[in-house]
Amino acid sequence: TGWWDGLFFRNGNNNYSAAGVNVATWAVRFDLNTFEAFPADGNLKVRLGGGGDTHFYDFNLNNSMGFSNTNGWITVTLPLSGFKHESTGAPIPDAALGGSEFGMIWSSGVSVKVNLGIDNVRFEPIP
Repeated sequence: TGWWDGLFFRNGNNNYSAAGVNVATWAVRFDLNTFEAFPADGNLKVRLGGGGDTHFYDFNLNNSMGFSNTNGWITVTLPLSGFKHESTGAPIPDAALGGSEFGMIWSSGVSVKVNLGIDNVRFEPIP
């Protein structure tokens, strides 16, 4: 893949609820398994919101966690306070903004091979 490739998106507010979710104490969590080494170039970008109110959390296994292969399933925790507005860099003020669109993309300036599994995406309090 290269540049900007969508991995998955959930569009629309149907059945989306952020009731009781506090941006300061909650996170997006998901399970990740790399089937091949995670590329050092580029980022997995987790997206909350849409239109002019989109917030991203940029994640790279090498840079964020210091290794390139999970050797099985691991749980990744992305604090909601780390989601930044795509234009201003301001933190996401309310988890309810994620209801318009939620998804993950791969963003890279070079062509790389991304071979991974993502499962069990959820909102949870930070452990």
